[in-house]
Amino acid sequence: MAVSFPNPKDGIARHAIGLDRYMWGNDHPRAKGTFPHTTAALKRAFAGADPGDLDEIFAGTPARVHGFDLDKLAADAVRVGPLVDEVAKPLDEIPAGVASPALFRD
Repeated sequence: MAVSFPNPKDGIARHAIGLDRYMWGNDHPRAKGTFPHTTAALKRAFAGADPGDLDEIFAGTPARVHGFDLDKLAADAVRVGPLVDEVAKPLDEIPAGVASPALFRD
């Protein structure tokens, strides 16, 4: 299952679906996309998640499915983010003016 706009229920569903079949991706550079609030959207969906789960969702599973070399991408991942430890923290408030369904649907 590939999830572009996960909500908290979708975040919890990772357990039922299996981490080896659950990954996040975002290719929606449009009004309803999450940019520039992608980290906030991911915090909302995955706050409190085990960092190992998040590493699988954001890196491990996509790398296996698409053949990415995570060692070669490590510096870019740190530069671009968001980082697992950022996403695991709760979202304090939903940013104003957001149109993405990731930040307002349950």
